[in-house]
Order: sequence, then structure tokens, then C-alpha cells
Amino acid sequence: MVRKRLRLLVIAALALASAVYAGFRLFTDFSFYDDEGSLVLMSRWISEGHAVYRDFHSIYGPFYYLYQWVGRAAGAGSVSHASTRLFATLPWVLTSLLAFGYTLRATRSRLAALAAWLVTLRVLAFIASEPGHPQEICVLLVAAVLALTVTRARPAHLAATGALVAALTLTKINLGVYVGAGVLLAALAATRTCRTRTILFAAMTAVCLAAPALLMAPLLGAPGATWVRACCGLITASLLPVVAILSVRPPDRVLGTRHWRALVGGFVGCAILVLAWGVGQGASLASILRSSVLANVFESQTWTFPMKIGVPGVVAGIAGLGTAGLWLFRNRGAWVEWLKLAIGLATLALALFNRAELAFALALPFVWLVMLPAFESPFPQFQRALLAAVTVLHSLTVYPVAGSQLRFTMVLLTLVATLCVHDALPVLTAGWTWDAQRLRRAKLVLAVLPIAAYLLSLASAIQVYRRLAPLDLPGTSGVHIEPDERATYHWILHKINQSCDSFVSFPAMHSLYLWTGKLPPVYAEVDGWQPYLSRERQAVERRMLEGPRSCVLYIDHLVPFWLPPNNTPGRTLLGFIQEQFVEVDARNDFHFMVRK
Repeated sequence: MVRKRLRLLVIAALALASAVYAGFRLFTDFSFYDDEGSLVLMSRWISEGHAVYRDFHSIYGPFYYLYQWVGRAAGAGSVSHASTRLFATLPWVLTSLLAFGYTLRATRSRLAALAAWLVTLRVLAFIASEPGHPQEICVLLVAAVLALTVTRARPAHLAATGALVAALTLTKINLGVYVGAGVLLAALAATRTCRTRTILFAAMTAVCLAAPALLMAPLLGAPGATWVRACCGLITASLLPVVAILSVRPPDRVLGTRHWRALVGGFVGCAILVLAWGVGQGASLASILRSSVLANVFESQTWTFPMKIGVPGVVAGIAGLGTAGLWLFRNRGAWVEWLKLAIGLATLALALFNRAELAFALALPFVWLVMLPAFESPFPQFQRALLAAVTVLHSLTVYPVAGSQLRFTMVLLTLVATLCVHDALPVLTAGWTWDAQRLRRAKLVLAVLPIAAYLLSLASAIQVYRRLAPLDLPGTSGVHIEPDERATYHWILHKINQSCDSFVSFPAMHSLYLWTGKLPPVYAEVDGWQPYLSRERQAVERRMLEGPRSCVLYIDHLVPFWLPPNNTPGRTLLGFIQEQFVEVDARNDFHFMVRK
């Protein structure tokens, strides 16, 4: 009883610590590209009775809107920047707690669990850049997929895993496919031998190995797409050892027909419920398919955000393949444990200090290390295979946009790195003879490190928050940003409220519509891959600019970020703006324009 209360107290303390840190980070700063405003605007439209997929399109699936519906219900219908940021605290806190619980059950080490919690808590800071984005619920779902089966793989666990994969698929189709492929690959490897299993496993390995090249094929030969080719090579090189180890040294064959029925049943059951909810909100199955599946399949290559693989990625990819080959050909020894320790510590340090690109390039080719049997480890081989397969296949999300997707991948690499370090230390210190008192002191010192790092992180977050100025605009209670940015946004609102009955922000910062209270009519394309090419959206915006007191806010820094490459004024609203409007004032990159 005492132990149970102590466990609950620890969980409560970690939850509180996570919430405090996440809260300060979430209410600090405002991202220039304003995904937040787009998502809040769509939530506002939904709260006013408009149906997603019917009245406007969205590349995100219905489970995301079910999640947002729960958030609005919890907030008594409130839809604002402040309520969105406050609700985003929940997945941040729960994901960090799942990382702690997963690592604790996999290692039975409180120190390892504390380290994983701290690094995950900091890595999740990408949520603060895009509050309300589907990534925040997706990272929680992926963590839950792993946590469900951390020690056992019973049919009930597999049913819940299937349901979570369905929820992922109906939030971001690519994430559901990649994580689902990882689950299938590991599950087939752990299925009792039969002819069907052999055929399906061979087919699945072929699909997974071909996935990077097939996914990136449209841009592999494109001029200036060196990063795409490097990314394809790195992920393929990371997949090869995982598939080879699953083929040569598969995990224990613990799964049977009951497990597969549960997995498929969980997926189908969750998908039916979520789709039924979406249809009940006014959508149709055809519109859901068209917006959240087909649009992503056919348009995702039209907008990219590159990442740097560089020389470290090339070297790591070659080294990862080489060392995996050595291990597979039975050249084993202490060097494997030293490699686990070095890669694990380097990955944790880079993740802790927000060097995501370098950590990704260094760690991904060595994910196979977590699959190796560890000395007296309580972590079963199937669960190791599942973690490795999901991690390497999930890394495909960095293409075509390696923004918050890259930092999302760091959550999984953090778990892999922590387990590698924990696996290596008992082997490398096996000859040490420490008495109990000395061992307790060493553990105490090690425990102080993540606690001290958390306190420093929190102190820094509080200091930055207090240094910044309150945004002090409608719906932004508690949000602090740079004083110069605050002055610019207040200048914009003053100009619009003084001179305009309606206005268009181009490219759109949808937050400006919310802050001024001059909401645009519902238009179909808000968050698509190329919404500014939509003729329907352009027609709505032209009508918004018909009045004599209509205005345009032209935003320089968003043009190269959002508009299609080789943009011509005739393809977007820009040509109409240049013909009909003239600049009368400007501040920083914001140009205030009125009718000629």
C-alpha cells in the first residue's frame, strides 16, 4: 500500500513538473508561419456549425477533429489561442509520462526512466511552435502504441494497438501507414511459423525496404534535391540492419491467430467509430477520403522543407551498415556495448541541446542496436523489435517536410538511446566491485543530474517568458512575445480597425482575422498543400476585397515560405492585389495596402 502511494506521488510530481515546464514554453513566443491561426480558425468555423470536409477541406483526418471536439467540450466551447495552447499541455505531459513509464518497465531503472522523461520533455518543445497541430495528439498515440506492449503482448494489448494505429491513420495518413508498417513488420517476425507467415513477412520486408525510394521517387532526380537523395539513402541504410536481424534472428514466436484477430479487430473497430462520428458531424466518406487521403497522396510533393544530412549522416549510415554486418557475421564482443554506450549518450546529449538534425543523422543508422539481446534485461525481444521497426519506419515522416516532424522522430530515438545506454552499462561495469553504500551514492549523484537539468530548463523558460511582453490581443491571455513583434501586431490591428471594413492577409496569417474579429467567410482551402492556387479561395478573397474600405496586408517573409515555386501573379491572388491596391504604410515585413 505504501509503495503504491509512493508510486502515485512520483507520477503526480512528474506530471506537475511536466505541466509547469510545458505551460511556460507553450505561452512563450508566436511562430511567424502561423499554423496555429489556421487551426484555431477552422475550430472556430466548426464551433459555428460548419462541417469539416463538407464546407471546407482539411488534409487531416477525422480523429484529429474528434480530439479538438473533446478539447472544445472541456473548455466549455472556448476557441482561442489561449485555450488551444492550454489544451496542448495535455499531450505534452502525457507523452513525457509515457516515456518515463515505458523506460521504467523496459529497464526497471528509475535513473534511466528519469533521463528518458527529461529528454522527452525537452524534445516535445516542438508542440510550442505549433499549438493545436495534429502532431501533438500523434506523438501521444505513437508513445501509447509502444507503451501498451512494453512487457507483454496479449490479445487485449494488440487490440488496443490496432485501435491506436487506426486513430493515427485517421489523423495523419502517412503517420498511420508508417507506424502501422512497423507494427506489422515486428508482429510478422514474432508470429508462429507457417507458410502464410513466411510469405507475408517476405512481402512486408520488401515493401519496407522499397518504401523510402518509392515515397521519394518524384523528387529523387530533381535538380537541387540533394537532401532528398541523402535522406532516402540514410533511411534505407537504417532499415536494412533492422530487417536483416528480424530475418536472421527473429524474436520469440509469441503471436498466434488470436493476437492477429485482436490487432485487426481493434483497427477496424476504431476506424468504424471515428468515421461514423465524422459522418455524424456532416461529412461524407467520399469527402473524408478526398481531403485527408487523396490530397496527401497526390499533392504532398508540391511543398518541401529540407533537412541537412551532411557528412555526419553519410558516415553514420556507412558505419551503421558495417557494424551491423560485423555483428551478423558473429564478430561480437565488448565493442558492441561500447558502441551502444557511445551512440546512446551522444544521441541523448544532442537531443537535450536541440541538435535534432545531427542527432537524427547519427542515431538512425544504429537503431538496430536496441534489438540485440541484453544481459539480464527484462525487455522482451518482440518489444525490442517493435521499437526498432516503428522508429526507423516513422523516420519517413521527415519527407517532404522536415520541420516539427524531425523533432517528433527524436522522441522515439530518445527511447532507443536510453535503452542502449542501460543495456551497455551492466556489461561494461561487470568487473567493478562496489559496496552497497558506494553504489547508493553513485546512483544519487546520477539522479541529481536530470533533476538539475530540469531545474535549469525550467529556470530558463521562466526567465525568457518574463523577459517578453504580453501579446495582449483578443484570445491571447497569458501569451508573451518579443516587444518589437508585439508592437508590430498592435500597429497592424490599429491600421485595420481604423481603415478597413474587411481585409485580406496575403499570404494568410489567420490569427489576424481572429484578433481583429473580422473573420473571413468559409472557404474550401485553408490547410492544403497549395491553398493559394485554389480558384475557389481566390474567388472568396476577391469578394472580401470588393468594398471601398477593403484592405490588404501583404507579408513579405511569408511569400517564399508559403507560395508555390516559380510563382506568377496570375496563379494566385497576387496579380489582383498588384492591380487594384497600393501600399500606403509599412512596418518591418508587413505592407498595408488600400484600394487605388
